[in-house]
Amino acid sequence: MFARGYVLQLSDNVKRSKEQAVKIGEWIGLAPIGYIHALTQQGEKDIIPDPERACHIIKLFELYATGNYSLLKLKEEAEKDGFRTKKGKKVAKSQIDSILKNPFYSGMMRTKYGLAQHHYKPLISASLYQKVQDVAAGYHKKPHKKTSEPFILRGMITCENCGCTVTPEIHKKRYIYYSCTNAKG
Repeated sequence: MFARGYVLQLSDNVKRSKEQAVKIGEWIGLAPIGYIHALTQQGEKDIIPDPERACHIIKLFELYATGNYSLLKLKEEAEKDGFRTKKGKKVAKSQIDSILKNPFYSGMMRTKYGLAQHHYKPLISASLYQKVQDVAAGYHKKPHKKTSEPFILRGMITCENCGCTVTPEIHKKRYIYYSCTNAKG
């Protein structure tokens, strides 16, 4: 009974100390790519920008904010510039996506307690981070089908029974048939 009480009390103390660290702006855990752990002159732990990778992170944000780069093109640019992970491997497209979504680079940190401001040097401005998020949100539009043939009544007719759009199809290379997409079942 005493041992269980001790373990529960110890657990509560650890949780409280982590909450307190978040409140004062300290990061709990490993530094994200682009930052490294270092010791200050007083011997305290700190997180500073990585001299090798920080410039690559900034460039990723700047290129993506233009709206002219997809994640695949960013990956190719990163490989061309020699951007590598801490283990020396090439950066994957999913890693670039998580970098672009991470608010840590703009001065905020996402924890299980919510978003909080940290006291480490941000690599990018909050406005650049927001611009990147706006560009990323614009990519989640519904994809359009390729319109190879110009049909006169495309998108103008709806089905009488279900209200779905009627689409054109070419059969035997010369006949145009309009049929219901039956998207609503």
